[in-house]
Amino acid sequence: MADLATTSEVFEYRGVDNLFYAKIEADGTDYTVGTPVKLAYVAEIGKTVETNSETKFYDNKPLIVLNSEGATTLTITCAPLALDVLAEITGKTYDATSKAMVEGVRDFGRNFALGYRTRDTRGKYRYVWYLKGSFGVPDETFATENAGTETNNMTLTYTAVMTEHEFAEQIGEKTAGSVKSIVVDGSQNENVTVENFFTEVITPKNIGTAFSTT
Repeated sequence: MADLATTSEVFEYRGVDNLFYAKIEADGTDYTVGTPVKLAYVAEIGKTVETNSETKFYDNKPLIVLNSEGATTLTITCAPLALDVLAEITGKTYDATSKAMVEGVRDFGRNFALGYRTRDTRGKYRYVWYLKGSFGVPDETFATENAGTETNNMTLTYTAVMTEHEFAEQIGEKTAGSVKSIVVDGSQNENVTVENFFTEVITPKNIGTAFSTT
C-alpha cells in the first residue's frame, strides 16, 4: 500500500462559490431537471451526513458491522434571496404583478438539484451537484442599526436524498443506480470547467460533458 504522505498533498478548504439550483421535473422512470440558475451569493456551506452503525455478535464475538447512510443536510449561509426565488424554493406563492410573496400553505412537492464549487488552500477546486433535495424555510435575523458594521444574512437548509430513478450507466466497476450527488475534484481532473459543470446538472448520464476537451 502506498504511503499517504507520498501520494497526497495536505490541504484545507478555503473558499466557496457558484451556488446553483435547478428544479427537478421528473424522478422515477426517468430523471429530468431544468436549467441551473444562480441561487445566491454564498458565504459558507456546512455539511452533515446522517449515518448509523450497528455491530452484530455471533458465537459471542463481534463479527459483522452494518453501516447505513441517510440524508445529507447542507446549512448554507448566503446573502438574502429575491422574493420570487425564495417563494419558488420554499413552496410559497409569488405574485409577479405586485412583486409580493404570500406566506400561506406550502407546496411540499418541490424538489431541486443543488450545485456549488469549493476551493482549497492549493488553489484547486472541487465541484459538487446534489441531484435531489428540498429547502426548508430559511432562518433570518434582523437587528437595529448601530455605529458598527454589523449586518445580517440568511441561513438556508437543504436536505439531499437519493434519486428514485435508477441510473443504468456504468461508473467504474458498478452500475450507478440511485444517486445522491456527483463530486469532481479539479486537482485530479484539470479538464473540469465552471461553464460545463454548471450549465446543466451533472448526472451519471452526462458526466462526460463536465470536462473540457480543449
